[in-house]
Amino acid sequence: MNFSDPNFLTKLSSFIQVAAITLVFLGGVFQASKYFLDSRINKIKNEIAKEERLRAEESVSELQSTISQQIQEMGKQSEKIESQQKEILGLESKTSPRRIPENKFSGLQNDLSKYKDEKIEITSVSGDQEAFGFASQLKTLFQLSGWHVDGVNQSVFTKPINGSIIVMKDEGAKAKGYCLFHVFNSLGFYSTATIHPKTKYNVGIVVGAKNLEKEDRSEDQDYGYFRIVKVETVTLKPKDGGFIAELHLVFKNLGPAPIFGLDIDIFEVSYIYNGAQITFDLLDKSSSTKKLTVNTDEDGSAIIPWIKKSTSQEEFKEILRNTNTSFRFKASYLTFDDKKWGYEIVFNFQGDFSKEKGHSDRWQLNVLSENLFEL
Repeated sequence: MNFSDPNFLTKLSSFIQVAAITLVFLGGVFQASKYFLDSRINKIKNEIAKEERLRAEESVSELQSTISQQIQEMGKQSEKIESQQKEILGLESKTSPRRIPENKFSGLQNDLSKYKDEKIEITSVSGDQEAFGFASQLKTLFQLSGWHVDGVNQSVFTKPINGSIIVMKDEGAKAKGYCLFHVFNSLGFYSTATIHPKTKYNVGIVVGAKNLEKEDRSEDQDYGYFRIVKVETVTLKPKDGGFIAELHLVFKNLGPAPIFGLDIDIFEVSYIYNGAQITFDLLDKSSSTKKLTVNTDEDGSAIIPWIKKSTSQEEFKEILRNTNTSFRFKASYLTFDDKKWGYEIVFNFQGDFSKEKGHSDRWQLNVLSENLFEL
């Protein structure tokens, strides 16, 4: 090794240059390897972290689901307890004697004092101590309001009396009757009303047995709720060589306030016969309008004659049973508070028309449309 020899030095320089280049290359390789290894390490770390995060999220989700289920179960238990409490309170309300709460006396006295010096007879069903006790409380209320009370009298009735009945001598006593109705309604007690010309005074009250099914009145209930509930029978009768039909309709007042009059405005039938549309009013004349009296929880009914006669029973039956046949009934009526309501229903018949079926069973009412509205 002669460092004075130019050839040697030239070779050594070349070797060193190659070595340097090699080392630089190896440094790049090592750096790339380190970058790859670092990337791989970071990826593995991220995957591990992701798995741990997913496991943690699953655990949290399971915990949240468990908590949610427990909350729902607690809610169901709470609803069940609340429902049971309501049932208990409802049962207590239904079975406990009727009483006028002390906090109600003042307001009811103010309402009743509008008719102070008015006379009223209060009667309870004989032998019913709960009814007599409630009637006695009513007597005290009316006396404190300035009314003259006859009673409490006790009477025996031929039919069971449920709830309380407001008795009025005539329609002129409706204002006083409505005042009494308001008393029962505000107390949440069931009552009906009727007109009886032979009652001793303008108004009276008959207190019957507590009506367990219907002691649920509320002042905010609508007073109009009336409908046709069924067609009792359709009777075909011979007339002038042909036949006419009579439709026996049954009406029901399902609202809390009595209905005193029902005017049938329109009752027409529309049907297709021999390919032609035929419509006519069953009432025939406006003077045929029926005036009915329907009280709460009492059925009212009317027999409507089918004025247009038919040549045969079969023709009538085919018309009545035909699904294209429809009846339109429109009426108006007044409720206890002097509000006027309108009622309209369109129906036809459906059911088994075999001879084996009873007459009323055959004429099943099929409601096509029904509307109740305040006029």
